[in-house]
Order: sequence, then C-alpha cells, then structure tokens
Amino acid sequence: MKGIPKLDEDFLRRYVYAIYMLGFDEVVIEDVEIPPSLITKFIEIIHKLVGMEILDVSSTRLVFRILVTPELDIEKVLARMTQMVNSMFDDVKSLIEGGDKLKNLLMAEENIDRFYWLAVRLENRLTRESVSWGEIRFVLGSRMVAKMIEDIADHIIQFVNYINNAKTKDSIVSEMIAEINNMFNLAFNSFINRDIEKSDEVVKEVEKMQSKIMNAIKNTDDVGYALTLQTLIEILWEIRSIGEIAINRAVRERAEEITE
Repeated sequence: MKGIPKLDEDFLRRYVYAIYMLGFDEVVIEDVEIPPSLITKFIEIIHKLVGMEILDVSSTRLVFRILVTPELDIEKVLARMTQMVNSMFDDVKSLIEGGDKLKNLLMAEENIDRFYWLAVRLENRLTRESVSWGEIRFVLGSRMVAKMIEDIADHIIQFVNYINNAKTKDSIVSEMIAEINNMFNLAFNSFINRDIEKSDEVVKEVEKMQSKIMNAIKNTDDVGYALTLQTLIEILWEIRSIGEIAINRAVRERAEEITE
C-alpha cells in the first residue's frame, strides 16, 4: 500500500482495523512518514488485534504480519468469546454481592472486542474462499452472532455503570442475571449444535423474562434501577437474536439435507 491518507490517532485506528479485517496475512505500507509521537500509538493499536505483529517500522516503511493461521475455526473464536461473556456474568453476580470486579469486567470486554475483530477478519477471508452459498451463509451468520456477543459484553458494562448508581439493591437482579446467563448459553449452544428445539425454547424463555423485567420497571420509581433493568432487556434482545439465527441455521441445513 502506498501511504496513509491521514495520520491522526482516530483515523489511524480505523485504518489499521480495516486492513486487519480484509484478511491479508502481510501488509507493507510505503511512502509514509509517521511522526515519532504516533509510532508508539501505532504499536498500541497493532497489539490490540489478535495475531498481528509489527515486523518493521522505519521513517518511510511499515510492515506488519498477521500470525493467525487461515485454518483457525470461526466457531472456536465464538466459543472463546462466549467463555469470556460467561466470566463477565460471574463477575457481575460477584459485584452485586459486594465484590470488586470492575477491573476484570473492563479487561474481559476489551478482549471480547479483540476477538470480535478476529471473527470479522475470518468472515471476510472465509467468504472469499467459500465454494458454496451454504458455506457463505454460515459464515455470515457466525459474523452476526459474533457481533451480538460483543454487544452483550458492552451491555454488561453499561449494566454495571447503572447499578452502581441505583438506590435499589435486591437479590432479584442477581437471580435475573443467573437466568439470563443460562439463556445466553442455551442460545449459543443451540446455534453451534443446530438444535431447533432448544433454539425455540430460548426464544420463548427470553419473551417471559422480558415481560417479567418490564413489570419490575413499571413498579419502581428508582430511575437508576429502571435503567439497570432496561439494560437487561437489551441483553435479552441480543440473546433472542442468537436464538433466531440458530433456528434459521437449523431449518436451512435440514432443508439442504433433504434436497441433496
């Protein structure tokens, strides 16, 4: 690549992320002059992306290589993101009970972001290499699930911000978190296992929990508590979407088996 259009920090971050997501293994940027003040920032941006390493930084040339192998399974990336979200749910329950888990939560959310960009990179690469429309649809569905998992992590951080400012403190929220965590795992497993029955089950469970939370919001005059509960509803929307994608995948693949 010849040059970088702009060298301010925000643009540089978006530019590097865009290159990463395209799926190339090695990138050489020539005819570029990066001020020394931005070189450190550039290195920080690179190291926030899974598998990316800088091979050369000079006054006119940048070289970095992605060390993630092309054969990396996108389902394994999703599984790792799911593990980290489960850890966040556990930390939230501990935080509600008085534990100090904010640092752990912020670190997990940042790592989930890194794995989301990796999932996008794999999606772009696999889409180019896929030989059938069925494979492409699976990859695109996986990309959507990755985004929903990443959004759940963001909602959890927002939940923590709200609950810290809520006047109401009760065990009901902790119980809701545990139930929502179970629904999240049920939705993800139904997607991976192509389980149409479990997919339908999780969608129905989400609807019941949303109604329960809406009633709790109507019965409180604590704004902070209401915002906390609203965040749980947003998490549930993401879980429901994963369940619906799982249903679509299961139905589609069953139909493909019949027509083969």
